[in-house]
Amino acid sequence: MDNQENLKNLDEVEYETLELELEDGRNIECIILDIFEVEGESYIALIDKDESTEEIFFYGYEEINDEDVELKNIEDEDLFDKVVSSFEEIYFKEE
Repeated sequence: MDNQENLKNLDEVEYETLELELEDGRNIECIILDIFEVEGESYIALIDKDESTEEIFFYGYEEINDEDVELKNIEDEDLFDKVVSSFEEIYFKEE
């Protein structure tokens, strides 16, 4: 299964969503693709529920309590690359 087929299959399953507030003040509803660890820290991969784009958003992830989470921008480029690579290994691995 290729990457595009994986993303297209999102329409066929139920999934959790999260509302993301963008820097410009807009809110978008995102599908949570995965929450995973890299070097002992948690990260989240999101995709816009309403867009046909395949752009995946990556953030640092921390649960504040049962209802609230904090998302943090990944500022370090090397760390960002590791997070993306780890996600791709998990999500797009050959079956």
